[in-house]
Amino acid sequence: MPLLLAVMVVFTLGEMISSPVANAYVAALAPDDMRGRFMGILGVSWGGAAMVGPVVGITLFEYSPPLLWIACFGLGVVAAAAVAGIRTRD
Repeated sequence: MPLLLAVMVVFTLGEMISSPVANAYVAALAPDDMRGRFMGILGVSWGGAAMVGPVVGITLFEYSPPLLWIACFGLGVVAAAAVAGIRTRD
C-alpha cells in the first residue's frame, strides 16, 4: 500500500504540472479566432483517451503484457515527434 500511495502522489504531481502547460501550449498554437475550438478538441482528446485507453490497454495487456509497453513506447515516440514538428506562432 505505501508503494501505491507513493506512485499516486507522483502521478498526481505530474498531472498537476503537465495540464496547465498543455493548455497553454495548445492556446499558443491556436489562431485567436479558433482558440475555443482548439481547447475543445484538447478536452475531447483527453475524454476520449479516458474512455478508450483503459479498455484497449487491458485488452492488450491480457493478450501480451510486453506488447502493451512496446505500444506505449511507440505511441510516445509518435507523439513526441508530432509535438517537435509543430512550430508555434511568433
